[in-house]
Amino acid sequence: AAQVFPSATRTRVKMRRAPPASHSHAENTHASAPLRDPRALCFSFTPRCPRSCPQPLHHSDLSRPSRARAPNRTVKMKYRALLRVILLVWLHVTIVYAAPRYPKEFTELAREFIAAKHNIPRGYQTLAQKLTMESFVKRGAAIIGIACSLKKVRSAFLNIVLNLKKPDRRKEANKKSNDIHNPISSAHLKETTRVRREETLRKHPKIANHVLTKEQIAAQCELWLDKTDDRLVGRDGEVLTWRQAIVSGLFAIYFGTTRRTLEIEWLRWLTERGSGLPGLDKNRPVLRRMTGETITPKEAEDELGFWCAEVGVGDIVNHNCRGKEDYLQTHLTNSTRDIDDTGKLHWRLGQQLHRCIGKGAIEEKENEIFRVFASVAPITKHYFDLRPINEELRSTIWLKGTQCRVVH
Repeated sequence: AAQVFPSATRTRVKMRRAPPASHSHAENTHASAPLRDPRALCFSFTPRCPRSCPQPLHHSDLSRPSRARAPNRTVKMKYRALLRVILLVWLHVTIVYAAPRYPKEFTELAREFIAAKHNIPRGYQTLAQKLTMESFVKRGAAIIGIACSLKKVRSAFLNIVLNLKKPDRRKEANKKSNDIHNPISSAHLKETTRVRREETLRKHPKIANHVLTKEQIAAQCELWLDKTDDRLVGRDGEVLTWRQAIVSGLFAIYFGTTRRTLEIEWLRWLTERGSGLPGLDKNRPVLRRMTGETITPKEAEDELGFWCAEVGVGDIVNHNCRGKEDYLQTHLTNSTRDIDDTGKLHWRLGQQLHRCIGKGAIEEKENEIFRVFASVAPITKHYFDLRPINEELRSTIWLKGTQCRVVH
C-alpha cells in the first residue's frame, strides 16, 4: 500500500465499503469506473439512489478549500460572548431609562441631604461643602447606575433637593415670567420705549424738527399702500396697489430698513450675515431651499424673481424709518392671516418673510440716510387656501416655479 499510495502512510483516509454487486441502477453508470485514488471518492445521496454510490472527484477539487466550511468553535464562542455583552448593555440601558427618572432611593438620598441641613452651594464653595456634595453625588451615581455621568447625577440631585424644599418654585417662576413676557406686556413696553425715544430725539437740536409722531408715520404709510406699481400684476393682468397685492396672496414680501445702499442691502436678509465669533449669533434666513441650503442674493434675483421697491424717500432719522417698518410689517401680518374652524389664527408664513415685528436695536447716526424697502417675489403656487389648514404645507411656496420653504 505504501508503494502504490505513497501518501497512505502519512494520511489516514476513511473509505466506505463499495455497494454490493446486486446493487445496480441504470442511472449509476459510473459504478464500473476504475478507482485510482481512494481520496477521489465522494458519496452523495440522491432521491433516486437510497444507498451511497461512490463517485469520482476531480483532482483539482482536492486542492481548493471548501466554500461551505463550518465556522470554527472559537469563532462561535466569540460571537456568543459579543452578543451576550450587547444584550446585557441593552438590558441595563433599558432598565435605567425605562424606570422612573429618579428612583426611590435617590429621592431618599435627597431627603437625607435636606435633613442634615446641608445648603446647596452657590458661587464660592468651601472645601467642606465640596466634599459633602461629592460624597452625596457618588452615592447617587451608585444608585442610578453607570449610564449617567457624575455631572448629570449632580444636576438631577440638585433639582430633587430644590423641588423638595420648594415644590411650587417652577409655578412661581412661570407665573413671574408670564406676567412679564406676554403680548400685552410686550406691546406696552414697546410703546413706552417709543415714547421715551421720541422725547429724547426732540431734545436734539439738529433733528428735533424732523422727528415724526406715530400718527404722521401711519399717515405716510397709508398713502404709500394706496400707490400702484407696474410690477404688481394680478391674476387678470391688472395693475394692483400695494394694499391689494398684500391681500391677493400672489406675492412674498419682506419689509426692512437700512442705512446702506439698496443695491447691497435689499437681499442681505437671505444670507447668514453676522459675526462668526463664539457666543455671537448669526442671522437665520427665513427663506431657504427645500434641501435646507441658503439662497444667495444673485440666485434670489435670477431664479426666484425678487425685485426691490423703496418705501417713500430716505430720512435722516432712523426713528422715523423704523416706525414705518413696524407699521408695514404689522399691516402685512394682520392682512395675511386665516382663521380655522376653531377660531385659531394662522399666519401665511410663505407670504410674510419676517419673523417678528420691529425687532432690532434703533441707533441714530449723524450724516446718514436711512431707507425703508420692500423685497418682493411673485408666488406661482401655494397652499394658503387649503382646508383644513396644514401648517407644514403652508410653509412651502413656489417662487417663479422654484419650490422653497419658509423657516420661522
